[in-house]
Amino acid sequence: MRSFIFSVALVLVGCTQSHLRIESVSDVAPVKGRDVVNARLTFNERTRNENGCLRVRLDDRCVSVRVSAVGASQETRELDAQWAPKRGRLKPEDLVGRECEFVKDEP
Repeated sequence: MRSFIFSVALVLVGCTQSHLRIESVSDVAPVKGRDVVNARLTFNERTRNENGCLRVRLDDRCVSVRVSAVGASQETRELDAQWAPKRGRLKPEDLVGRECEFVKDEP
């Protein structure tokens, strides 16, 4: 019963349990004059190679990171990412080792 309540609580705040985990963040490049960072995320397993967002559970909150497809394959272990580090209070190292949920963009 406790695990069910925990799962429901995570859904209510916008995060769900997942086996997809961010293993590394590379090619971090701030966009000049804007509160935007571009980076490449590498995951522990293959995921959809589509545009969307990742919901990532941090210690005190849940954040969303925009992701973009890399190449033409249907699945990948890497996606390009973009987020606002100051507004989102999110550094690249905050993402490493975190579980996440991929949410596909709706047309």
